[in-house]
Amino acid sequence: MASHGKSHGIPWGSHVIPPPLRPRYIKGAVNSVLFAEFMQTLDTDQRDVVLLDNLSSHGTTLVLDTMAERGLTPCFLPPYTPILIYQ
Repeated sequence: MASHGKSHGIPWGSHVIPPPLRPRYIKGAVNSVLFAEFMQTLDTDQRDVVLLDNLSSHGTTLVLDTMAERGLTPCFLPPYTPILIYQ
């Protein structure tokens, strides 16, 4: 693939992954410190909403404060409730 100027993503099959979604590999568990550092590296607009599951490290004061400083809005998925699925 020829490069002409600044890269706007990385190739992934026939698609290009934009910079905010580039995969990162971390050996071991992700804690709130690592997740807050990850939030700092995202190339986002200040009005972006970040969709999160209910992993305990996603809802810590450190992570929520980091997101607020960047102008990011956290949106947590509801907890797993199988009774709602089968009604």
